[in-house]
Amino acid sequence: MDYRNYDIEDFLQDEFFVSWVLHPNKENDHFWNQWISTYPEKHTVVEQAKELVKSIKYQEEQRLSEAEYTQVFESVLKANRDRNNRTFIWQPKYTVRLAATIALLLVAAIVLVLNPDSSGEIQSVKMLVAKTEPGQKRTIKLSDGTTVMLNAGSSLVYPEHFTDSSRLVTLFGEAFFDVEKDPSRPFEIESNKLTTTVLGTSFNVRSYPEEATVSVAVITGRVEVKGESGSSEILLPEDMGTFDVASGAIEKSHFDETSWIGWTKGVLVFDNQTLPEIFKELENWYGVKIEVQKGMKLEGRYSGQYLNKSLEVILEGISYTSHFKYSINQKTILIYDEK
Repeated sequence: MDYRNYDIEDFLQDEFFVSWVLHPNKENDHFWNQWISTYPEKHTVVEQAKELVKSIKYQEEQRLSEAEYTQVFESVLKANRDRNNRTFIWQPKYTVRLAATIALLLVAAIVLVLNPDSSGEIQSVKMLVAKTEPGQKRTIKLSDGTTVMLNAGSSLVYPEHFTDSSRLVTLFGEAFFDVEKDPSRPFEIESNKLTTTVLGTSFNVRSYPEEATVSVAVITGRVEVKGESGSSEILLPEDMGTFDVASGAIEKSHFDETSWIGWTKGVLVFDNQTLPEIFKELENWYGVKIEVQKGMKLEGRYSGQYLNKSLEVILEGISYTSHFKYSINQKTILIYDEK
């Protein structure tokens, strides 16, 4: 099996991968840790797929009656059978795998909404995934009127139609939300162990899996952020909550609007950042690969703002002050010593 070309959806459909996430043992743990070490560029995709599998498993563990469970499972089987055009023999141990497989298919997925509708029947919800590759941005309109702008290298998992009682989405990466007000249905965003809850407001969430923190910057309205450990903060306009994924602590502070949401207007901002941090940002913003000459020391920090500038213009400015040279070969940039 060649996993190098796998995307999130492919991992969710792989029984061996899902089994490792939900039931790790010595054998599968050794394989996947070794594979990630061999292909570190796939680490982000693997982490995103793991979080989604765990989230789906949590939903399945809610209490259902036997009749409800049977009805839901039959709908999952039918969806899987229609997609693969083959018969599947039911065994209880496959429940989680089937749900994970179906939940995030790009075209459509069926997952369980644990609230019965007014007729007492279980509702099934079609889930969608909006994605951006490095170098791309995208704006999505949700069924309630909420607008979401995805930054580069991000993905949003959301239902085609929200239920009557909840509005829940999952974010990997960075997005700016302009949430339609609805007091009867709080809008919730799950992002790397942090849940952001609002009624109607505009704010930015940054939650890239490879970063150690999740940041929520509020522009208008009132936002509650809550970690899995129970820590929480109420954020008002100009407040930012920074959630430490490892410790579960939330730090509240003020923020510079241009620095945090400038990307929505084409403004790339560097604020006293190291060169490795800047190169990573440039890779994501422009969809390129930046390679640094072996043995070269990247020292110093850099600040600057660029409005809709080309990559060449930005590299020229940074290289002048940071004393390095660069060459561009299509989508690959080589950074080397100016000596």
